[in-house]
Amino acid sequence: GYSYVWDTSSSTLPDTVAETSGTSTTSSARSTGSSHWFHIRTRDAAGNWAATAVHRGPYYIDTTAPSSSTSSPASVGSTSFTVSWSGSDSGSGIDSYDVQYKNVTTGGSWTTWKSAVSYLSSSFSGTDGHTYQFRSRARDNVGNLESYPAGYDSQTAVATVDFFVKNPGIEVTQGVQDLNNSVTLIAGKRTFVRCLVQSDAGTYASIPARLRVYRGAAYMGVLLPANAGGTISVRTNPDRGQLNHSYYFDVPVGWLNAGSVRFECEVNTPQYLAENDYTNNLRSVTVNLVNSPVMNLLMVDVPYRFNSVVRHVRDVDRTLLESWLRRAYPIKTLNVWWGYLDPPYNSLPSAATVNGDLSWNKSKKVLGASEDPWTRYYGMAIDTGGFMRGLAVGIPSTVASGPTGPAGGWDTDASYGDWYGGHELGHTYGRKHVTCTGTEVGPDPSYPYPNGDISPNQNAASASAIYGFDSQGPTIYPPSWKDVMTYCANQWLSDYTYEAIYNRMIAEKPVSAAQIQAWRAASVEYLAVFGTIITATDTITLNTLYRVPNAFDVFGRVPGDYSIRLFGAGGTLLADYPFTPRFGSESAEDPGMITEYVTWTVGTRQVAIWHGSTALITSTVSTNAPTVTLTYPNGGETLSGSSVTVTWTGSDLDGDTLTYSLDYSRDGGATWEPLSASITATQAVLDLTHLPGTTQGKFQVWASDGVNTAVDASNGTFAVTTKGPSVSLLAP
Repeated sequence: GYSYVWDTSSSTLPDTVAETSGTSTTSSARSTGSSHWFHIRTRDAAGNWAATAVHRGPYYIDTTAPSSSTSSPASVGSTSFTVSWSGSDSGSGIDSYDVQYKNVTTGGSWTTWKSAVSYLSSSFSGTDGHTYQFRSRARDNVGNLESYPAGYDSQTAVATVDFFVKNPGIEVTQGVQDLNNSVTLIAGKRTFVRCLVQSDAGTYASIPARLRVYRGAAYMGVLLPANAGGTISVRTNPDRGQLNHSYYFDVPVGWLNAGSVRFECEVNTPQYLAENDYTNNLRSVTVNLVNSPVMNLLMVDVPYRFNSVVRHVRDVDRTLLESWLRRAYPIKTLNVWWGYLDPPYNSLPSAATVNGDLSWNKSKKVLGASEDPWTRYYGMAIDTGGFMRGLAVGIPSTVASGPTGPAGGWDTDASYGDWYGGHELGHTYGRKHVTCTGTEVGPDPSYPYPNGDISPNQNAASASAIYGFDSQGPTIYPPSWKDVMTYCANQWLSDYTYEAIYNRMIAEKPVSAAQIQAWRAASVEYLAVFGTIITATDTITLNTLYRVPNAFDVFGRVPGDYSIRLFGAGGTLLADYPFTPRFGSESAEDPGMITEYVTWTVGTRQVAIWHGSTALITSTVSTNAPTVTLTYPNGGETLSGSSVTVTWTGSDLDGDTLTYSLDYSRDGGATWEPLSASITATQAVLDLTHLPGTTQGKFQVWASDGVNTAVDASNGTFAVTTKGPSVSLLAP
């Protein structure tokens, strides 16, 4: 047998206790070191032990892994760079290395780059703007293997790109703007900030950005881009006409009160890609927001019979016009009411006819409900039974009308009545036509841009280039788009038209209900004169005239070459009121409008319109005023179902033909809403589905024999069934 010992002495004699009779053994775990010895002593078959031992050693034991690390530059200006590694081992020495990398920019995992290599450096090929981390492990000559570190040894940014915000490059837009932000910005209106950025070379996807907003020293907050995913691809040559070639931010309207506001745009946050220059990543601009008057608008359905069916404007026509005005016009607040003319016309009327009726109704609303005289009335006729070419009463004015119907061609929404209504209402704010097709009547000689363009130039690189921005979408309209006052396709507002409408709104000072009531309290009787005139031939067509008690000059008479003259018995001139006909200039053949309120003079026997020294038309004032009595509903009724027939009686001692006009009140007669302007029968069938519900309803009927007027209302109140709300989806 054998006795053996493992130790660190070179001459140890094992004891006389046999550990094995075999010819091999395995030591117990030994510590790392270079002085390990094995001693063995033998015993013969008779039990005799050798006096000495065999000593083998010293043996070197290595159980410790080596250590290593990588080294790489913190930042490089090339996609190829050298990564080095090195290590140490106090035992058997290093045999080889493994090296891994991780793409920090993409959030990648550790990937083996080099495996079991003995060399100490290599060239790494990265991607522009990306940041990489490296780590290594070493193995020694007896197989001990180092563990990778939990983190990284070195990190290198491939800073080969440069992103920058252009100068100028922050466009604050509410519908139309240049890069100098020279277009007036309205407080409280939906606002987008476009941040135009570019790279010095190449296109880089998914680059983030942010917008900080300040009001003076107050920090309002930070916004992320409204682009899909909150990022864009940053390009060397971005196109301002492409929505996603720049960042756009939808600014909360609560941050947009009147006054200055600073927008600070920063690209590549928080340093998503490595750059060689971060100092140009941020730029700011300060703009000023101003208040805009409220725009009040009554959209009036113009129903008419076609193929024995009453045709109405669609809800979508009115909702899209409302939406278009909110997006395109220089306004924060648009108050919209839906009205209608009832009973319907027997056929498609002309816009001049509608405008005459709307003007009379508007004046009644001003007088009967203290409505602000600057409220716009816009009549809309569906084009099922023909195309009612649009027309404004005048430039400027407060009444216009036009067609509507399904859109087509360049207009991709459900109705062309939106931009068409914007055009006609533009006339009411003093806008003339803009030359584009060459067929525009009475174009504005001061329009500054060629071909009806919305921009002074087509150079996208120019800071003065105007781009339209429609918040619905959003959608970018390039400089080649045409002004809404042209007859061309692809219409939006130029800055010229936008600013002019704003200036007109500012000039129109609201008239309070108290002021209107004060004027009415003066108890002055006026004569309402409505009609049309073709000035080339001085041909006049007068509508029914009304004597209106407790009135005032609703439309604001503008003195001119024409005059309304009142004559007494024997042709004595009692009053002379110079005026100017109002022209909407849609067509050379369109007549001008006469919409005047003049003070009535007791004893008037003739009303005449003169041009200079020539009498053009005369209306005789009969001796006796008509009488009218409203008979149903006259109080106590509840109106329900689809329609109601309102009835009255009328008479005139002079045998004159009577014309009637009907109003409706929801508050027991305190205020009146006009329903119709020219009725020849003594009844009107009204659509109850359009009549607002109330428990304090009344009707009021006016009767005119051509000049003299009588009025009667329901003796008591009645009820009309209330209606639920309706909703229309505008987009998508």
